[in-house]
Amino acid sequence: MSKSFSIYVSGNPPEMLQNPPKQYAHLGVLFTPFCVSVGGYAFPHGIWTDFSGVLLLRWHQEIRRLIAHESRYARLIFCDTPGEVWLRRTRGPWWKVSCVTWTGERKVKTVEAEALCRPEHVEAELHAASHTLLDAARNAGVWTDDASALEAFLNGEVIASGSSS
Repeated sequence: MSKSFSIYVSGNPPEMLQNPPKQYAHLGVLFTPFCVSVGGYAFPHGIWTDFSGVLLLRWHQEIRRLIAHESRYARLIFCDTPGEVWLRRTRGPWWKVSCVTWTGERKVKTVEAEALCRPEHVEAELHAASHTLLDAARNAGVWTDDASALEAFLNGEVIASGSSS
């Protein structure tokens, strides 16, 4: 089951990080190819691009709450898509991972893919993806606020979720 859950992020070619799409350039955050694979199903799409630094940090925070039993589930969101990945505890040592989308006016929920995976595998994938992204940003000479926040989180520094005082 080692490939039941994986995270794909890429900073190649470096020009992609150095020249984000015009409509997002003013945001000053990392924008790269980014998706998950659940049971071999690429979600939200195999060629999805998103704000990977911002989202990876949020995902780390969601997973941390789940591990600490502060939440019964974790929601790994993407931007500009009616879908997200849900992680929930099971009675055993596994987490149930579901790719969920909502469609239509009534927002009908569809489970696109599901798999069971070990919590430590999810953590390992999240850390590996985060380090891949940060390495790519360094190599491209692009260091943004979201890269700094993600690196600080990985180094155990407290990350404020609101405005600074």
